[in-house]
Amino acid sequence: MDLNHRHQQQARLSASHAVVPEAHEAFLKGKHFANRLSPDSLEKAVRYFNDAIKADPTYAPAYAELAETYGWATASQFIPSQEGLAKAKSAALHALEIDPNLGEAYNTLAWVKYVHDWDFEGADQDFERALALSTAPRISTFGAATFSPNPDATMNPSTK
Repeated sequence: MDLNHRHQQQARLSASHAVVPEAHEAFLKGKHFANRLSPDSLEKAVRYFNDAIKADPTYAPAYAELAETYGWATASQFIPSQEGLAKAKSAALHALEIDPNLGEAYNTLAWVKYVHDWDFEGADQDFERALALSTAPRISTFGAATFSPNPDATMNPSTK
């Protein structure tokens, strides 16, 4: 995560939600382990994101990152797909109940809709929401370009 992105995320969080320090610390540890993409590190990431949620059940980014971690664990075949995708979808939906403007949650929800539900139209709509809202658009752009029926327009929104 680059410094500019971190400052944008912190500003967004502070503007919308008073962050519980213990929750944010666990969240950052979860992000650290989630980025390693190994079975052990993803398991630790899930634990830390759950610790963040336990410290602050209204901390939507922790649910969104938990959802993404379950998505990566499923895609990497570290956990069974039915279990992982159900947990990813549940965490993403919970994040969106708390913060309906959380692009990262839309990104994971779109991926689940595409690969599990075969809801291609819904997935495309959620990828577009993720692109519009995400503080980390490179992730959403990858998903949208990978699964969109019109990847050229997704990669270059000015062509829409």
